Amino acid sequence: MPKLNAKFFIPLVAAGFIAIWWMNRARFVEVKINGTIIETEIAETEIEKRNGLMHRETLGENAGMLFAYEAPVPAYFWMKNTLIPLDMIFIRPDKTISYIEKEAAPCPPEVETCPNYTSHEITQYVLEVNGGFSELNGINVGDVVEFELHPTLQKIEEKWRRKTLKKGVILEMEESSTPTTEPR
Repeated sequence: MPKLNAKFFIPLVAAGFIAIWWMNRARFVEVKINGTIIETEIAETEIEKRNGLMHRETLGENAGMLFAYEAPVPAYFWMKNTLIPLDMIFIRPDKTISYIEKEAAPCPPEVETCPNYTSHEITQYVLEVNGGFSELNGINVGDVVEFELHPTLQKIEEKWRRKTLKKGVILEMEESSTPTTEPR
């Protein structure tokens, strides 16, 4: 069996750990609301969006999950297999909060029927944080949500723009921040 040279092996292992850390780090974005910083994991794929924070026993104090949609939609959530209470912060395309579902109760696997929660209007993003987080940090409807368009979020928005342009429709944000569609 060949002898491993530590001079090459240790940097190779370190590079592997750095690559894994970077790939995982790339799935997070920093969200800021009223000066409060939240480290959020991005739910990118349909499976990640469907699973959300299911089966997690804890969530960091200033942690959450951000769901981004290709186009503004009415969003519907439920808490099936979710073990911790959550605040669901529904965010308009202009990045203002439209609605907060506070302290949505856990719905463990043994419960047959779980309640549904809705955005009550179109939304582009939904941020899930620990139950009570909004109240504790003075987060309210109308507040502005700040975050950089992470490469994952840029891909989602670009995909939506391409689909919209193919259909011959342009989405414009008026000064009132109400989305309207106008034919080309």
